Parts: sequence; C-alpha cells; structure tokens
Amino acid sequence: MQPSVELLDVFDEQENHIGVFPRSQVHAEGLWHKTAQVWLINEFGELLLQLRSPEKDCFPNRWDISSAGHIPAGMKPLDSAIRELKEELGVSKKANELKFLFKHVQPYIGESHIDREIAFVYLVEVPKSQEFILQETEVSAVRWIHTSKLLEDFYRQKADYVDHENHFKKLLQYLAEH
Repeated sequence: MQPSVELLDVFDEQENHIGVFPRSQVHAEGLWHKTAQVWLINEFGELLLQLRSPEKDCFPNRWDISSAGHIPAGMKPLDSAIRELKEELGVSKKANELKFLFKHVQPYIGESHIDREIAFVYLVEVPKSQEFILQETEVSAVRWIHTSKLLEDFYRQKADYVDHENHFKKLLQYLAEH
C-alpha cells in the first residue's frame, strides 16, 4: 500500500486560495499555507512545550509549541487545532474550549525547506495534573515552563528549540495584556 500524500491548501500573500498541493511541494517551493497551533497553559501560568520526535523531517529533537500542525486541504483552522491536540497529546477539547489568540505570519528559510506559514494560534487552559498520551511519531516528551522563563530558556538553549522567537514574543505580549 502506498503512503498517503498530505495535501495542503495554498494561498497567495493576500490569503487568496490558489490551489491544493502536496506538503513536500509546498515546502520545496516555499508556498504560503496555513497551520493550527495550540498552546496549553495551566493554573500556575506555565506553558506546555513538546519535544519533537527524532523522526520528524523538520526540526527533530527540538522544543516546540504545545501542539501544532499543517491544516489539511479543506479543513478549518479550529477543527485542525482540535484534531492536532487529540492526535499529538491525547487531549480532547471542544471548539468553545479553545480561545483564538491571533494569526502569526513569519516565513522561515532553512537548509531543508522554505516554510511560509499563516499560523492560527489558540490557547487552552488545562490543569497541571493533565495526563498526556503522546503520539510517538510526533512528540517525544513534554514539559511545563513558566511564561516568565520561556524567552530566557529559549535564548540560553536556542539550539534546542524550533526558532519561534517572534512567535514567543507575540504570545507572551498577548498573555501579559490579557
């Protein structure tokens, strides 16, 4: 049986839909596409970080957003966010439990791919005692970090993180203001 090809909706810089392409082509050519990103926060003001699996083709073994993924062609951002949470962390949430924070647009040009993402960023409150069922092909481990320590830890151990510096700053600014 042939593995399925991950298809993504592709957009121009004004977010006009221009077609559906395989993920491999999207990254090879640097086409604009959408992602859903979910941050989990607990009652102590700590954010959940996930350690990306060593099997990942992009940024293996690096700390990243709690849960994130490409939005499959035809799927809405909120539905994709709910699906990613369940798949990666085993956390089931309803639409009204996810709070939309902002859209984050930041192109990334790396050695292996060009990533032009339009990220829909959500926040979910969970207790620190929340249990997680990790999807091993996606996530190796999780850990909590206080919002006040995120940037400090990122700068101290930059090679251990996916380079989301601007995203982290935007998230922390949003949390401070709200």
